[in-house]
Amino acid sequence: MHDKSVYHSKAVTEGHNLIKIYENPEIDVRNTLDQERQRQILENKLRLKPIIESVIFLGRQHIPFRGHRDQGSLVVSEGSSEDEDSLVNNKGNFRELIKFRIESGDVVLKKHLENT
Repeated sequence: MHDKSVYHSKAVTEGHNLIKIYENPEIDVRNTLDQERQRQILENKLRLKPIIESVIFLGRQHIPFRGHRDQGSLVVSEGSSEDEDSLVNNKGNFRELIKFRIESGDVVLKKHLENT
């Protein structure tokens, strides 16, 4: 009689759901329901990855982040000219490393910096 009761069958169903969630913690209900949120999370991770990798690289090599000039755009649009002495001035190791990554073809990082 207990097995046929409504509250027992409901408890069994909820128990099975709890086990599924426990075995697959990466499946978040919010992410399952909201695909746009999940896409945004992945995009943000891709944007941050080259920046974090650059920070880790400088730290492991014991290279200071700053230089004499730490301002200005990292992305130079076509048709615009940089300062004549920009090839001589060190704009900071971090900024130069990010600029190098962009010039080397990191499209995600370039797009991120152009839009911020």
